[in-house]
Amino acid sequence: MHVIVCIKQVPDTTNVRINPKTNTLMREGVESIVNPFDEYALELGLTLKDRLGAKVSVVSMGPPQAQVILREALAKGADAAYLVTDRAFAGSDTLATSYTLAKAIAKIDPHPDLVLFGKQAIDGDTAQVGPGVSAYLGYPLVTYVQTLEQGTTENTLVAQTQMDDGTCTVEVPLPAVMTVVKEGVAPRFASLAGSIQARRTDIPFETAATIQAEKEAVEVSYQEDLAKQDMETLENEFAGIESPRTMVVNDEVKKRLTEKYDAAKLEIERLQKRLRELSDRKPTTQAQAQQNSAEIGELRGQIATLRALLKHYVEEINRLNEENQVLRTQNETLSVVNQRLTSRVEETSRENATLNERMTLAEKLNVTGVNIHALNAKGKNEKKIEKAKRLSVSFTIPQNNSTPVGEKVIFMRITTPEGQLLGGGGSFSFEGGSLAASARKTIEYGGQEIGGITIYYDVRQALNPGTYTVELFCDNYRLCSRSFNLN
Repeated sequence: MHVIVCIKQVPDTTNVRINPKTNTLMREGVESIVNPFDEYALELGLTLKDRLGAKVSVVSMGPPQAQVILREALAKGADAAYLVTDRAFAGSDTLATSYTLAKAIAKIDPHPDLVLFGKQAIDGDTAQVGPGVSAYLGYPLVTYVQTLEQGTTENTLVAQTQMDDGTCTVEVPLPAVMTVVKEGVAPRFASLAGSIQARRTDIPFETAATIQAEKEAVEVSYQEDLAKQDMETLENEFAGIESPRTMVVNDEVKKRLTEKYDAAKLEIERLQKRLRELSDRKPTTQAQAQQNSAEIGELRGQIATLRALLKHYVEEINRLNEENQVLRTQNETLSVVNQRLTSRVEETSRENATLNERMTLAEKLNVTGVNIHALNAKGKNEKKIEKAKRLSVSFTIPQNNSTPVGEKVIFMRITTPEGQLLGGGGSFSFEGGSLAASARKTIEYGGQEIGGITIYYDVRQALNPGTYTVELFCDNYRLCSRSFNLN
């Protein structure tokens, strides 16, 4: 019985770094170990060696430094080790890796009895390579194997497999491919003698040429994966345009940018469709693989060109938005200045209104020493108001240099105790309306004080004792309002 165990070297860290140009793992400075699940697969193979006398070979696909894990396997008891390494294998996805390992296994032994894998690798967690090799080899597949025993015949094995709700036991005809879980066996330690022997053992390298792998078949899947990553990057960059694009405020510029945006969107949709077509068309011959690889390379070139256009597009948008931001800042500054100026204008207007009011008050005539007397027919003072024939109102106009000089008409209104106006002096304008006057007097005012001004009212009706109100008006202003008690 020949058992081939496939093991993988993986980074011993969760901080896996990716080369941005090649999209492959950056292993420099990172300690590597055997994929833990592969150690259980190796232990299961060595158990078959112990119990059934099987030959155990280990195979690893990776860079030259992967020899370390192969020597560890030899130290534990493996009989032979092979390293599958070639620059053409760099960056292989699970499909290309499955193809390459299947070709290497067929080169090592065209008819192995059993091929073992760990259920998955901790750096990818796809669990696809074991099933992929099974498909390429055309062998039956059993997954999640815990233990193996001799079957009812030499060409069968009884496998106990892990299920969601327990375990399942199945007898499997050989040859077969199996993936192993950690439950069921415990990896052994290397012996001193085994370690010494492992250091002395030559490990043959298998390349794309020695295993007769079609280079295009290996590379096409890798190129397809890179194209998908390029497309994803393009879509992310394109999605990042939408927000800054909508911030452009100039309508004409926005229209021009929108036209470019729509054109780029249509081109991306075309590239997406073409990439899906190439992904669905799996090559079955070397010629098809070469054609696919060439078309994918051309597609990646178109994606790169579109990314460059989008970069220019983004730069243009950012430049416009920066200009908009400068203008917005200037507008905000001007707005603040305008608010300050508006506040200053309003303040000045209030000051002017106050000043005008003060000037108006300053220009307003004033009267002092207002008095009223009842007179008889001879013009002498009459003690009894009932016998008065005339009323005289005397007053003084003080000096006021702010009042415009010229002719002034002073209107007088006298109101009886009964609230009746003593009329007969015509009317005058006051606060947008018209008031009746008791009498009026015209004087020439030159800014100097004028004393002894008297306005007479000839009594035309019977007057009663009581409080009489005298009001004087000039230039649409009420100069005074005084009340006098006449007996």
